[in-house]
Amino acid sequence: MPTPATTSARAAGLSGEPFAHADADLTSLSHPQEVTRRVVRDVLAGEDDSWAEAIVLVADELVGNAHQHMPAGKLIGITVDLYAWGVVVQVEDSGLDLTAVPRPQEQPDLEEEGGRGLFLVSALASSWDVRPTSTGKCVVALFHHQPSGGRR
Repeated sequence: MPTPATTSARAAGLSGEPFAHADADLTSLSHPQEVTRRVVRDVLAGEDDSWAEAIVLVADELVGNAHQHMPAGKLIGITVDLYAWGVVVQVEDSGLDLTAVPRPQEQPDLEEEGGRGLFLVSALASSWDVRPTSTGKCVVALFHHQPSGGRR
């Protein structure tokens, strides 16, 4: 399970303790995205709905990618932290493929069935990164509050 995002937030030059935190072990779930959406919405209760739903969409996409590419029973987990400045979503899995490191995303081909996931992540997250862990990798997405966001 990813650790709370304090380290990732500090690495990005951000500080503070989270107002809300949740994590979930999604390993072996047949529908991990359902749990993901509930966890993210619970942490973001009371925040601007459109901002929160963008974060739900990114988290859903990241967990969906992990679920699609991990064999059954392999580690998948999510951590969500809400700060005064924004939100950090971390999705950890036991995969070792780090080729999804953020790079400029081209507009996906509308005729193709896939290929929109990382384009959406790049478009909706303030920033994101992939980093190795001792058990695989962790995708970290940062979301800064919008100027009219629901700051606490």
